[in-house]
Amino acid sequence: MEPLCACPQITTLNVEADMGAEPLWCAVCGDNLDPYDFPFSSDLQAELTIWANDFGSWVDWETEQLIPGAQFTEVAHNQAGRMLTTKVQETLGSNYQVKFIPSMMYQAND
Repeated sequence: MEPLCACPQITTLNVEADMGAEPLWCAVCGDNLDPYDFPFSSDLQAELTIWANDFGSWVDWETEQLIPGAQFTEVAHNQAGRMLTTKVQETLGSNYQVKFIPSMMYQAND
């Protein structure tokens, strides 16, 4: 099996959405990780992909301005991310430590 990142062994993951990236990250080296390299169900893989693809839906990317209701959309996105993080942790078990990194785009523009 090929290594998933620059680390000899991954034990700590972050769940974080970012534009054009997979939602899993090595918490040590920061490499972006493919959820298909983990023993997730197809349902969980799909949920992670859909959630990651929704990142930034509270921004009008042409004007780079927050859309009306951005705060609520971002909060809902973060709540969904927390629930997915719990599912990832439950799937991977005690061999991994999984942390959720919330989006702070709205707060950064306050």
